Amino acid sequence: MGRGGSGRAPIVGGGEKVRRRLRAPEDPAAELMPAAEFLGNETDFAAILEGFRDTPFDPARRRVLGRLMGMFAMDYQGAQPVERRFLRRLLAAGNPREGYVANRGLHLCGAPPVIRRTLALGVAEIRFARGRVVGFLGAVQARVAATTFRLLGPRGRELLWGLLTLAGHGDAGPLPDADRVIERALILKAVAARRHRLGPWSRDGETALAEISAFAVGIRGCTRQSLAARTTLIPGDPKQIAPIIAGLDDPAARAGLIARGEIDPVFAWQAHGASGERATAPAATAPAATAPDATAPAATAESQVHAADDALPDLDRSALVDRPRLHWAFAQARVRRAEIMLPGEREALSDFITGGKMHDKKVVLKDSGWRIVKDKGFDIAGEEAMQGIRLDAQGIYRFDSARALGDLLSRYTGATYVRRMFSDQITAGADPLKQIVTALIRGLAVPIVVHELKITLVKAFAAIGWQGDSAGAWQVELTEPSMGKEMHLPAKTLLLPVLPPDFGRRARAEAYMAPAALDLLAPPFGIPFPALGIEDQL
Repeated sequence: MGRGGSGRAPIVGGGEKVRRRLRAPEDPAAELMPAAEFLGNETDFAAILEGFRDTPFDPARRRVLGRLMGMFAMDYQGAQPVERRFLRRLLAAGNPREGYVANRGLHLCGAPPVIRRTLALGVAEIRFARGRVVGFLGAVQARVAATTFRLLGPRGRELLWGLLTLAGHGDAGPLPDADRVIERALILKAVAARRHRLGPWSRDGETALAEISAFAVGIRGCTRQSLAARTTLIPGDPKQIAPIIAGLDDPAARAGLIARGEIDPVFAWQAHGASGERATAPAATAPAATAPDATAPAATAESQVHAADDALPDLDRSALVDRPRLHWAFAQARVRRAEIMLPGEREALSDFITGGKMHDKKVVLKDSGWRIVKDKGFDIAGEEAMQGIRLDAQGIYRFDSARALGDLLSRYTGATYVRRMFSDQITAGADPLKQIVTALIRGLAVPIVVHELKITLVKAFAAIGWQGDSAGAWQVELTEPSMGKEMHLPAKTLLLPVLPPDFGRRARAEAYMAPAALDLLAPPFGIPFPALGIEDQL
């Protein structure tokens, strides 16, 4: 001990090995405080220490999330009261770890807070008290649902928001025995199951929306037990096996139906007979005279708090919300070419919404292209939205273009993307080049934004390939989608203060779109960007 050391050597005393006894500190939150302060969150000691046994820092609950507990604690300390109640509810659920992972993934997707909390609780809440621990939907399905919701057109968003608002309501208003959160989570799960039918040129979009609407009406006001049993084909009770699989002897056919029921709650609901036990108002079920229940006021207060937290705000009807869907429609029109619209019409529409100059000939092409959108497009956007997007492009950008591009990329590559600055990553001690090559190894292209110094000119490149050795001296293959030009250069070149002349006059790599989460149920990965026609000039 006099010679110092790391402390890892065994301590010897009396010829016997003494094992250190690990003890939790009196304040389990104390070890998490420095990290929270480092991130800039003001530590709320009073909220953490007050009512200690009911907080997420209860020693009995801290082990549930394992290594995620530190991140959970920092989220909790920096959150508003509504978010804190949600996090405590999440931790008390039957499947809190996967629910919290889903919550972090939905943060990356930029999902609206109520949608994010609903989907995370749908993942965390378990269906049945016995049997395997599984939520009403999975974390991947939650991310798909959030992205699909954000890429719905104006009519689709209005319809879905109305269905979510009415969840858990009867003819006389909210039903206290209904589970509004689970209803909403199942509606959003049904949207995720139909993402391939809700594209901008879909011929089946109206039917898909009608199926979602009928399902939402069918489950409205049902009890949690009914929702749990009738929106899956995995039997929680032998008496509740769906007729469609009860008489099947073929194990492959049975497994296929069960898998389809897990993906699509509408299919499972219909397989059970599309009916369930409804929740009822207290006046319809309570006896005329009952003994006072000491726990009733607390339960009522808790349900009122949850009802207030679950209230939906007004739907965002900004024209800029339709911008990603317009770009998505133009990208698909480029892939399908003359089947939808002529290249000149597509380019004129794209130039219009990105604020470009419009001469007489281009205006004619824009008008003819817009007529095709209205005739063949499924719920893409309104004409007033195009004007609003154009005005925004010509002024100060109020819409997050990086998030919009991330939505588009996630539809094609199956990954959720986040925008990362090269300089910020290096300052934080991260390795952006390693992140890029890791994505390339997985078969994902990485968009890179290049900015020319002293002038407001930004160019988009995409890293689509790599080659190198184990020593790390690898080269990256870049393409410029607008020009179709490809180049090979050492990866370290991307970190130079000034890039080679091929990138522009005194240009520098500014940011890249890093795949943060991979959706395994998404379409094939690594599709070349020029073939897709993805373009976002803002």
